[in-house]
Amino acid sequence: MSFGGVSTGAADDVAKATDLARRMVVQYGMSDTLGPLSYAPDGRPLLPSGWQPPRPFSERTARRIDAEVERLLRAAHKRVTLLLQKDHGSLETLAQALIAKEVLEGAELEELLGLAIRRTSDENQPTHVLEGSDGGGSPGVLPAQTPF
Repeated sequence: MSFGGVSTGAADDVAKATDLARRMVVQYGMSDTLGPLSYAPDGRPLLPSGWQPPRPFSERTARRIDAEVERLLRAAHKRVTLLLQKDHGSLETLAQALIAKEVLEGAELEELLGLAIRRTSDENQPTHVLEGSDGGGSPGVLPAQTPF
């Protein structure tokens, strides 16, 4: 996005996101389209790659699974793109800080981006909501809350 085109830099991220989306649909039953069903063979988790045992579902269901995985990934891509476009300045600020320092601790990140992380009663356990200090009042959601 920052360089105006597609690159191979995110290949591992795309592979991991695809694997997670497939597990969400096939193994965990986290699909509104296919319902709360597990399509994993004999309830066993999917193998990450290579040989797979015979599928316990039809070719039609396999196509529906593929379509749902694609839908989840496209929706996530759209959401992330919109978030990055909306807050491109923070992305640039963070990139420059990481070039200069490589590792940022939580407090440094909060200060750098002008964020206040709301904490639970245990000060060491942040909730999953970030609020910008710009007074806009629209909280952002950390990726830990939901993958998509």
